Amino acid sequence: MPKTRFQREYEFQIPPKVLFELVSEPNNLKLWFCDEIVVHNDREMNLVWDDTDHECRITLLKPSKAIRFEFPDEDAPSDPAFIELGINQTTVTKSNFLTVTDYSKMNDEEEWNNLWDSLINHLRKIMGT
Repeated sequence: MPKTRFQREYEFQIPPKVLFELVSEPNNLKLWFCDEIVVHNDREMNLVWDDTDHECRITLLKPSKAIRFEFPDEDAPSDPAFIELGINQTTVTKSNFLTVTDYSKMNDEEEWNNLWDSLINHLRKIMGT
């Protein structure tokens, strides 16, 4: 099955550094993004959802700006799946936007919207907003 790209922005009213810590640090990711994380080193880890390990590697890390988790694909090693979380600030309102880019074999946009809306709502609850 070919991979497709999903991208969506979510607005936050917290500093970029704080938002970045929530989307990049393993202890924070366990609170809203996945069930468990097994860290192998500073760039390689397993993310666990529903008792299933998903090996990944951080291939992009720009503090307070972006992080990319890349998932190896044995069927298409030159085209790995990934989730990238980027942070952008508007100059007018000073709002911060978390841009989610999910590139995977999922191709149902409604399912993607539901998944990411649920994850982001969970993140907001943890933040107390």
